[in-house]
Amino acid sequence: MKARLIHVLFFVLFGCVCTSSAAPDKDTAWAAEATNVVVSLNASKINGPAEVLKLPRMVEAVNIDFFEQCKVGPSKQDMKDSKELWYVVNIPIRIHAVGRNSADEYAPARYVRELGIRASLLVRKPKSRVKETRDKAAREKDAYYILTKEFTIVDVPMKRAVKNAAGKDVGETEIQLGLFVPQASVYAMLGVFSESTAFSGSVIAGYAVEATFKGESCREIESKAGKSMRPGETPSSFIFSSKLVSEVGSRNWWSSSRSYFETPSAELCCISETPYAPFYAPYYPRVKPMYGKPDTGSSGSSSSSSSSEDSSSSSDSSSSASASSSGSSTGSSL
Repeated sequence: MKARLIHVLFFVLFGCVCTSSAAPDKDTAWAAEATNVVVSLNASKINGPAEVLKLPRMVEAVNIDFFEQCKVGPSKQDMKDSKELWYVVNIPIRIHAVGRNSADEYAPARYVRELGIRASLLVRKPKSRVKETRDKAAREKDAYYILTKEFTIVDVPMKRAVKNAAGKDVGETEIQLGLFVPQASVYAMLGVFSESTAFSGSVIAGYAVEATFKGESCREIESKAGKSMRPGETPSSFIFSSKLVSEVGSRNWWSSSRSYFETPSAELCCISETPYAPFYAPYYPRVKPMYGKPDTGSSGSSSSSSSSEDSSSSSDSSSSASASSSGSSTGSSL
């Protein structure tokens, strides 16, 4: 009996030891969510004209047999001839993010919970709408419209960990932002209604993306190669027209748009405002809310371009102090 009791005690103690030693280690290599985020255009994906796609009509993608019973409504031919077209301008961006891991150390972040986006788009006017000056020579800037769209993307996963320009480990992802253009907006800008190919990459003259995280402007990703940029360009903006580049100079054209470019009576939409909202999960980051007009109040919007991320460790400490004093952690560089 005594031997049996000793055996039971040994089993209990040994089992506890095994259970304790078999417990999985905490994931200290990653932080659960981001506290610091930097964002820039993904220059490696910008080749040739801007990417503009004509989207298929929704009636071509769903079963409409049920609606054929309606006494008042379009015929099959009416729907076939419908000019209710949508276009999407895809803007490639890169995101770097870090956070605090379980050991309270900076580590690559697995998710960015919310990121405010303000995207600006330059659209070339038709020649008939370009006003000439007194000397009969129109300025280059007068040949373009500018449109802006603000929305919030949420729960953006980082796909891998990389080293940034300062040699620090950060989470990284490459995604595209979709700016959706309804046919009514194309007509308002270009005066073309029936031509489905009127809105293409050739009419996009430039775009810029400003990102905010927890109400603070995100820094731009610093290039390791130190690639030189033309005047008027930043890591978060690109101009396709060389003539416009020379005229814009060092001006942040996206932030001075009201006095520099004409704003048309047209609108841009994000995916949640389109008929394609239920089908976009694999292609675009989730918008808040998933359906309907975007809410930009929680993340705020940026009114000017932010400075590039700091590369020295000394700037990390000063930035962190600044962030704590302002009640936000976004001031720290990655």
